[in-house]
Amino acid sequence: MARRLTGMRPDDLAAAVGSSSAAVSRYELGQAIPDGAVLARLADALNMPAEFFADGRPQLRLDSSTVHFRSMQASDTVQRQQVLAQIELLWEVATAIEHVIEFPDIDLGLPLGVPHGGPAEAAHAMRKAWGTSAGPVAHVVRQLEARGTLVIELEAA
Repeated sequence: MARRLTGMRPDDLAAAVGSSSAAVSRYELGQAIPDGAVLARLADALNMPAEFFADGRPQLRLDSSTVHFRSMQASDTVQRQQVLAQIELLWEVATAIEHVIEFPDIDLGLPLGVPHGGPAEAAHAMRKAWGTSAGPVAHVVRQLEARGTLVIELEAA
């Protein structure tokens, strides 16, 4: 996640820490654990505290095939992976916050986990479930948050 957050490619990270791409891949897959010196170099190269790499953090790994990007042509694979890593990190933060603050249950008026077509079809189904007409939805962010959705704005890479 740290590598994807920075937008680095595995080869670039390997070169930055004086390791092989295969070793970086094994670290990322959890097949190997870097020693203290390598971990320090990884943390430095990725501008993360070494604690970021400790065991025990809740982790989410999104499948990029289930995520919609407005313009696939305008973003390359590295940019898409960077955005997915930002969302995964946000999920970790929200999970930690949820131990202190109770978020509302998610209720968008649509069954979760069921494909609703593309964004336009999902928006149409939500409008129908919410009883809103065509045109702008008043206070859409407030309405989404009240229905249990965490709304964020990600900066483009």
